[in-house]
Amino acid sequence: MHIPEPPSASAVDHRRAEIENRLTAIEQDHQVHILLACESGSRAWGFASPDSDFDVRFLCVHPLPWYLRVHAGREVIEYPITDDLDINGWELRKALPLLAKDNATLHGLKKYLYVLRPLLATLWIERGLGLVPMRFVTLVEALIDDQDLRAAIDQLLALADCCDGE
Repeated sequence: MHIPEPPSASAVDHRRAEIENRLTAIEQDHQVHILLACESGSRAWGFASPDSDFDVRFLCVHPLPWYLRVHAGREVIEYPITDDLDINGWELRKALPLLAKDNATLHGLKKYLYVLRPLLATLWIERGLGLVPMRFVTLVEALIDDQDLRAAIDQLLALADCCDGE
C-alpha cells in the first residue's frame, strides 16, 4: 500500500491563503459577512486521496436591509468546483433550521466543540495546571493564545448558543 506524503507546510499555507482570498472575494461579491468557514468532506475526515478537492463550507449574514426586503433573497451561495476548490455556504437563517433537523454538514460544525473540550482538557493536564475546569470558556482563555484560533472558537460558541434555543 502506498501512503502519499503529506503536503509541505508552504503548500498548505499557499492553499489556505488561496481559500481565504476566495472567501474574502465572496464577502465582497455577495455583500455578506462570513461568520464561520470550515473544511468539509474527505480531507476533513482524513480520507483524502491525491485527487480530492478541497470542500469549504461557510455560514454568512447579510446587512440588515437584505432581511427587510419584501421578497426573500437567495439563502445559498454556490460556486462550481474551480481549481479543486468546492466552496459553498448558507445564510444563517437558512442554516439554523438545517441544524435543528440534524443536517450532517452543519451538525458537524457544532460537534467541533465536543471534540475541542477533551483536547483542551488533555493539554491542561499535560501542563500540570491541576484539576480541569468544567467551563469550556475557562479552558479556552487559559490555553489558547492564537487570536485566529480564539476567534474561530468564539464563532463556534456563538453558533452553538444560537442553535440551542431552537
